Amino acid sequence: MSTLKTGALRGTSGTADSVQLHASNQSVTFPGDVAVTGDVAVTGSTSTTAQPAFRAYGGPSSSTSVEILVFGSETFDIGGGYNTSDGKYTIPSGQGGIWVFCGSVMRNNDEDDAIVALYKDSTGIAEGRCTTNVTNSSKGYASLDVISIAQASAGDTFYLKNESGNIHCN
Repeated sequence: MSTLKTGALRGTSGTADSVQLHASNQSVTFPGDVAVTGDVAVTGSTSTTAQPAFRAYGGPSSSTSVEILVFGSETFDIGGGYNTSDGKYTIPSGQGGIWVFCGSVMRNNDEDDAIVALYKDSTGIAEGRCTTNVTNSSKGYASLDVISIAQASAGDTFYLKNESGNIHCN
């Protein structure tokens, strides 16, 4: 095997860096991040690194106070951002961008109204609300779903919080 060492690779016009391989099953490895500008065409298969994602469950069977809902178990946590002790997800380093968060809990069966909110740091950004017409009392379990698309930076935290009512999470 031959080794090529150079400060830069330039095309024949001297204006573009490029690497071309013409033998089969060849690859190019760069020692750090690579920025690509312009169009890129890929023939064959590609692979990517798994993107951060998590699924937490096992919250309190009953939450009646204004509090962060802590889900103590995880199905998966790619990137390690969810904390089962405090119920907060922290955006991992280098993973800022557009994120989608979904949460679902239940209004408890003895409750008329309930609100659960999704927070980014200390600001509520979305809520799930279930209210009942009190003249036709319809107490009972009801799903409280929260979905939000949010711009996030590394270190931002997201969590669900019981804002009102009796929330059932397990």
